[in-house]
Amino acid sequence: QIDPPEAPAHSRFLFQQVQSSGRETSRSDRSFPASWESSSPPEDICTIVYTSGTTGPPKGVLLTHENILSVIKALGAVVPADDQDTYLSFLPLCHVFERIGGFFNGIYVGVTIYFAENMESLSRNILESRPTILLTVPRLLEKIHAAVQQRVKEESPFKQSLFNWAQRIGREAGRLTMLKRAVPPGLRFRHQIAYRMVFRKLTQALGGRVRFIVSAGAPISKEIVEFFSAAGLYVMEGYGATETTAPVSVNTLDQYRFGTVGKPLPGVEIKIDTNGEILVKGANVFQGYHNRPEDTDRSFTADGFFRTGDLGHLDIDGFLVITDRLKDILITSGGKNVAPQNIENLFKGDPLFSQVVVLGDRRPYLTMLVNLDPEEVIRKAGLLGIGPAEVSALLDDPRILSWAREKVREKNQALARYEQIKDFRIVKTPFSLEGGELTATLKVRRKVILEKCNHLIESMYPDN
Repeated sequence: QIDPPEAPAHSRFLFQQVQSSGRETSRSDRSFPASWESSSPPEDICTIVYTSGTTGPPKGVLLTHENILSVIKALGAVVPADDQDTYLSFLPLCHVFERIGGFFNGIYVGVTIYFAENMESLSRNILESRPTILLTVPRLLEKIHAAVQQRVKEESPFKQSLFNWAQRIGREAGRLTMLKRAVPPGLRFRHQIAYRMVFRKLTQALGGRVRFIVSAGAPISKEIVEFFSAAGLYVMEGYGATETTAPVSVNTLDQYRFGTVGKPLPGVEIKIDTNGEILVKGANVFQGYHNRPEDTDRSFTADGFFRTGDLGHLDIDGFLVITDRLKDILITSGGKNVAPQNIENLFKGDPLFSQVVVLGDRRPYLTMLVNLDPEEVIRKAGLLGIGPAEVSALLDDPRILSWAREKVREKNQALARYEQIKDFRIVKTPFSLEGGELTATLKVRRKVILEKCNHLIESMYPDN
């Protein structure tokens, strides 16, 4: 029912009224369907979707009917969805991922679409709608992973051992399935036991019917993907941009590989430039930027490929691997090229680190700005015997700071020497959409953060 309380009476409609009106029009005007379709030729602009603005001011991307239909038809060939599926829409419809993958594609194939009330009620809405398909961004999956890890830490040693055993069994079964190898009967049996004893609670928390999860909008760590795979929840990571009408490539249930964003969609051509930049051509590529012809011209190569601004490579089997944003690559004063997203994902794999921004371009060493998870800080404060206090006060406590430094030292062990974090600062106010530090899909706006936190950054480079 389209019925907001403040809507004037003449603008209120029941969905049944809209259907009835459509049927009546079709009966009274036999040419209506054909004339309606011919009035919107494929090359006409269907919508303008603005970029997320991670590397500069948002730009209006002109997408045609052909752009959108080419993607929907390509998705239909590789991602199985039909009128028996249920989908919960909770990402912003202003973002191309949700607009195309969740809304337009859902309408085209007949999926039942539920709309979440708000992010605070998301858990309840998932249980109410019981989706079979989840479209999400890495941040939500990271939060679920962190919550499970924290819950396990609070359990008895026996239950911790049981969880770790289930993870090992699930990951091995998932790896064999990915490689299209037979899962031995003994391993399959143990995986079934692991599901009943450990993983069932996770799948039930997501409604109990999820067939697969599609993650896009930002990179997700291989660790997170393998975690969900062990529970039988396959995360199909994809890659795209507003300018490519969302997906360029996606892992599918038939062809997927952990650590990649899948193979190109049918009809999409990908090549890698000499500097490692991903170039894309196909019917999915946009027509240009609204009122910005010079930006449009700069975005294409002489042979018509769109410059994505992302770095990556195609592996031996044609799966696309993303390295980082071209503009985000850090070059230290020692000449080392560093992809910050890999390091940021490593730290965000720990429940303590909610948001991470790695720094060090033209600097002698790497540093980072972090948001710490409030619940994790409060939990640790209790274990350390620190009396009740506001989170902002706890973040100044030497014992909490010492604990955070120890966490950083632990993570550094997994990094090459030139990638290790030499210093960090805690940003007490969480990065947010409202504050301008995050995009609609919860990616960090690096430039905004650099400007807002310049004083903290400079304090980590006293010799400059």
